[in-house]
Amino acid sequence: MAHLRSPRGVPIAPGIFDDMSSADMFSSPLSPKKESAERLPMLTLVRKLLCMWTKLLVRRTILFSHRCWAFRRRQCILSALGLAAFGCIGMLTLVRLPRTAHYSHTAGGPGVFRAEASPPPPPHGAALGTAFHTPRAEESEQLRRRARELNVEIDQFKARESTVSKQRQLRMTAEQLNSELVVLKQARQASSVAGGGSMGSARRQPSRRAAAGGARQHAARPAVPQCAAGRHPDFRIAMVMPWVSSAGSAHRMPPWLPFLATTAAHSALLVDWLLFHEGPVDHPIAAAPLPNVRFIDLGPGGIAALFARRLSQVLELPSPNASLVALRMRFIIQKWPRLVAEYKPAFGSVFDAYLSNYTHWGYSDLDIVCGQLPRFIERSELSDFHVVTYSFGDNEGIYLRGQWTVHKNIPFVNEIWMGCKHLARGLQNELYQKIVWAKHMESQGKKSYHKRFLSAEGCYSYAALHTAGLKVKVANKQFVGLEHSGESPQHVYVLNGSLWLCKLGPETVDLELLRAASTPACDVALPGVQQASGALEEFEVTQQGCGQWMPQEFRMCAPHLKGRKQNVVIEDGRFYTQRVSDAPTLSVDDGRCKQGAFFHMQEWKKRWGDGNGAYIDPSAAYDAFHLSPNGFFSLPAK
Repeated sequence: MAHLRSPRGVPIAPGIFDDMSSADMFSSPLSPKKESAERLPMLTLVRKLLCMWTKLLVRRTILFSHRCWAFRRRQCILSALGLAAFGCIGMLTLVRLPRTAHYSHTAGGPGVFRAEASPPPPPHGAALGTAFHTPRAEESEQLRRRARELNVEIDQFKARESTVSKQRQLRMTAEQLNSELVVLKQARQASSVAGGGSMGSARRQPSRRAAAGGARQHAARPAVPQCAAGRHPDFRIAMVMPWVSSAGSAHRMPPWLPFLATTAAHSALLVDWLLFHEGPVDHPIAAAPLPNVRFIDLGPGGIAALFARRLSQVLELPSPNASLVALRMRFIIQKWPRLVAEYKPAFGSVFDAYLSNYTHWGYSDLDIVCGQLPRFIERSELSDFHVVTYSFGDNEGIYLRGQWTVHKNIPFVNEIWMGCKHLARGLQNELYQKIVWAKHMESQGKKSYHKRFLSAEGCYSYAALHTAGLKVKVANKQFVGLEHSGESPQHVYVLNGSLWLCKLGPETVDLELLRAASTPACDVALPGVQQASGALEEFEVTQQGCGQWMPQEFRMCAPHLKGRKQNVVIEDGRFYTQRVSDAPTLSVDDGRCKQGAFFHMQEWKKRWGDGNGAYIDPSAAYDAFHLSPNGFFSLPAK
C-alpha cells in the first residue's frame, strides 16, 4: 500500500493500514474474509488512529519549538506546554483503551504498529454484568472426542452390515447348491430307471370341494421328468414373483398355486422360480421337492419393507425420507396388494441380493400355468437381446408383457426403470398421492374405485423401447383366456409338462396323440420353435388403436399388425417387424391342438371369485389336467 501523507507533508507511519481493506471492514459474517475482519475490529482501528494522532502531535510540537524558539521564546514555551498537555491527554486516553496493539521497533522497522489478536466480543450476558466463561479448548476436545466415538460406531455398524451381507450371501449360495444337488439326485435316479421311470410321489392331502361336498384326494403327482444336463451350462433365468394376499382373502396364496409350481418344475433346465411371500404358505406344495421352485418367506410386511429399503438406497434418499417411504409403501401394499405389480420394472434392483448367480431375471404373474419353456426360449433371445417379452399375438400394441418379460442381468438394463418419474424421482410424491386419493374416496363412502395403478406396460415399456443401445424382442409364444363369460372355443390340456390349446369340436381331444408329442425339452442348444420367413421391415408406431388402460403418451400402436403371425424387434428406438413360422412339432391333429410356452388365465380366473376351491377338481393331478373357463379338471384315465 502506498504511504499516506499528512497535509503538512509528514509521512504517516507504514503498517497502520497494511492489514486491512474496505472489503474487510464492511464484509458480512458470512464473507470469505471473515478471518481478516475478526483480526482487525473497530476498536483496534480507533486505537491505531489515536496512536497516529499522538505521533503527529509529538512531531509537530518538536518542529514548532525549533522554529519559534529564536523569535518569541515565552510564547513558544506556552504553546509547547499546551501541546504537551494536549498530548498527555491523548496518551492517557490511549492507555485506558484495551491493549490490543503495541508500538514495534523490530520486524516492521521503527514506528510500525502491529495488530495483535483481539479477544472476541463478550457474550450478551457479559454485557448485562453476568459472568460467562467459554472454555473453547474444553469444547473443542469434547467435539473431537465425540467425533472419534461416532467414527468408531460407524465402523462397527459397517462391520455388522458386512457380516450380515456375507451371511445372507452364504445362505443363498447354500440354498442354490442344495437345489442343484436335488436336481442331480433326481437326474441320477431317473437315468437308473428304464424309460425315465417314475420316482414315486406321495398322495396329496384331501381337499374339500364346496360344490360337491366330497372329500376325495388329488391324483398322485407324476414325477417331473428331468433332463440329463440338469442345468444349462451358459444361461440361468430367475423369474421373480412376489405375492401379498388381500386382508379379506380366504387364502394366503391363490388356490391354483400347486398347478403353477408343478408345471414350472418342467423348466428346471433353464429357469428358477422365486416366489416371495409373507408368512407360511397354506399348502403342502411349498414343501414339495421341486428343484427349481423356491418359496422365500420375507415375514409380515417384508415385501413392502424390502421395496422401500432398496428403492430408497438406489435413489439415495435421506434417512427421514426413506422412513416415510417405508410407512407409505407398507400402507398401500397392505391395502391394495395388486400394486406390487406396479414395481415390476425395479425387481432387478429390489431383489438384486437374490439374483447374483443368474444371467437373466424376469417378472411374471401367478395366474399362469407353464409348458415346456426351454423348448420356446431361444439362445439368440438370451445372447442377442437385452429384453425379451412373449405376447399372445396382439401385435397392434407394442409393450412389455407382465406375464413374461426377461432382462439381461446387467446394470445398464436393471436401471431402465429410473426413467419413469413415478418409480424414481417422483416416487415419494406418487406414494403420497395414492394415500390421499384413498382417504378422499373412502371419506365419500366409496369402496370400489380406481387405485391409481400405473402399469409397467405403460411408462416402463416406453422407456425401455426408446433407450439408446437397447435391443428388445416381442415374440408371439403365449396363450391367454379372454372369455369372461360364456363358453370358450378352446380348452387347455397339460400332459407330461407340455401345454396344449385345443379347439372344441364334436369329437373329444385325442389325449394319446398329445402324450406322444409331449416330450421333455432338454436341448441345451436352445434352437427354439420359430423360423424367420422374411426380412425385417421397419414401421412407425402411433398413439391410437391400442392400450386404452395406459396413458396416451406411452402408447405404441401398430394397427396394421393386428392378427398377423409376426414378431417385433426394437433397436435404438426403431421398430421392425418380421414374419415367422412355427415348427411343425408344435401342432397335432391337423392343427386342432397347438403347443405354447404358457397359458395366462387372464379373464377365466375372474369367474372363480376369491377361490374357495369349487372350481378345482380334487382328483386332478397338478401337472396332468384339463383347464377350461370353469376350472381345473382331471384327465380321463388311459
